[in-house]
Amino acid sequence: MYDFDYSFGEIFFLIFAYLCGSIPFGLIITKIIGKTDIRKHGSGNIGATNVARILGKKWALITLILDGMKGFIPVMLANIFFKRYFGDLFIVLTAILSVFGHVFPVWLKFNGGKGFATTTFVMVAVDWRLGLFLSLMWFNTFMLTRISALSTLVAILTTTLLATFYSSFEIMIMCTFLSVIIIIRHISNIKRMLGKKELGFETK
Repeated sequence: MYDFDYSFGEIFFLIFAYLCGSIPFGLIITKIIGKTDIRKHGSGNIGATNVARILGKKWALITLILDGMKGFIPVMLANIFFKRYFGDLFIVLTAILSVFGHVFPVWLKFNGGKGFATTTFVMVAVDWRLGLFLSLMWFNTFMLTRISALSTLVAILTTTLLATFYSSFEIMIMCTFLSVIIIIRHISNIKRMLGKKELGFETK
């Protein structure tokens, strides 16, 4: 049985996880470093891939790490302070809200990134084996295709499939939910791939 009797402290923490995930690091970095709005360039996305197109690989890596840590830190804090009382369900809720914040940030009228970097770090915090598998699947697919969107979709779907076989029910639900979010955010990419119009990865 799950304890859904969350006090103000637990509810506040879940809100914190969402708000933390909502921090638009890609936009902040391009505003400060590039003196421009990332949403007006490239794909218009605030994620690391578009930062790479505008500012190059170094700033893309910084964006990737920051976007990842805003999911990793809340989940690790939830593991430390709440898991003993509320179990995996609270960890999963924290993870989902962190990614949800990145994809639908309150600061940007709920129009954010596509969620993969935050999802990857969240996976590491929830189960490092899933996080490692997700990262390797993305990297291997990207090395073969040079298409970030395709690599993301292959990685999240195969990781979700893996989770159904050996992870807990809560983690399986988390993976499924995050897969749905990421697929929805990549619908335009899927259409371009089907039309063979999705471009490979290019940076400065």
